[in-house]
Amino acid sequence: MADCLELEKMEQLTAMTFDAVPYPLLPVTFAATVITKIVRFEWELPRIEQETRAYQLLEGSGLASCFLSHINENRRIIGVLLEKIEGCSASFQGLGICETAPGKLHELRFVHGDANQYNFLVTEDGVKFLDFERLQRNPSPDSVHKGVGERTCRID
Repeated sequence: MADCLELEKMEQLTAMTFDAVPYPLLPVTFAATVITKIVRFEWELPRIEQETRAYQLLEGSGLASCFLSHINENRRIIGVLLEKIEGCSASFQGLGICETAPGKLHELRFVHGDANQYNFLVTEDGVKFLDFERLQRNPSPDSVHKGVGERTCRID
């Protein structure tokens, strides 16, 4: 488990997410730069729990970055530490590959729940998904039918 005080914030990505590196004085156990997602308020804890479950369920699928560790503050879990993957958000140039990616989740009996260009990361190894706060496992037929709409990634 990583202590929040052992991470140096590099770049804010979203309200809860930022790039970080372990402080130089500490032994390096993770890659040079990692992605951290830390709750700001107690009511956000279920989001981290959902993300943790999603990364466990998708481990080895090639559809998500690797879960590295929980982040704690005074022995209380407040976030997750994820592998940083280089890539770019979906765009019209990568629309074809992004349109087929949700189908891979559906084959594994998952619906992402928030398929938009910022939750697709186009990498050299294909598309990776981000932000699993709304991931549904073994969704109802109605949810799967609605999830088919994910095949058309929203690109602003």
